[in-house]
Amino acid sequence: MSWNRVVILCEDRAHLDFLRGICRARGWTVVDEDVAPKGRDAASAYVIRRLPTHLAAVRSGYTRLGLLVAVDGDNVGPAGRLGQCARVCLDVDCAPREGQDPAVLLIPTWSIDTWGLLFCKGKALGEKASVKHKARSLFRPPHRGFRAPGVPTEDAPRVWKPTHLHVLLTGFLSDQSHPDHPSVDLARADLARWS
Repeated sequence: MSWNRVVILCEDRAHLDFLRGICRARGWTVVDEDVAPKGRDAASAYVIRRLPTHLAAVRSGYTRLGLLVAVDGDNVGPAGRLGQCARVCLDVDCAPREGQDPAVLLIPTWSIDTWGLLFCKGKALGEKASVKHKARSLFRPPHRGFRAPGVPTEDAPRVWKPTHLHVLLTGFLSDQSHPDHPSVDLARADLARWS
């Protein structure tokens, strides 16, 4: 069974735009978006902490409702993040995500920027180190109006340039394997279960 309605849980605007694009491509309607708030703790911690609540909701019997999650793998990778997610679920008496659960976890290593560079610039840099500093050209520059006194530019929402977002989505939704980027193939396989 596939979904037609989706709840999105993610770290930031870059993830949100990517997940919305996947939903458009699949014909899914987004019914709720839960994006980590800026400035509290690590965005990945927020997503992992909120996962059990959203899993419980999609398990509660709503038909054709799915959960689409994006959380950066950072230095722990997909296996490490999946382990963290499972532990947090168990800590709050929620069964960890299982194969039949209507939930997809997309875990780019180190960050979505790694996938952006791979698909938009053709740079297969691997997943051994962060490439965030090399991906600035994929995003729109922060709007001048964002700069409030004392607020660093890095805190501005990262918004994909439209052409780069399109190329990222096209590349991700294709079936070309990328051995140097195993997180791409893992994410595609998880998504394919519900497409």
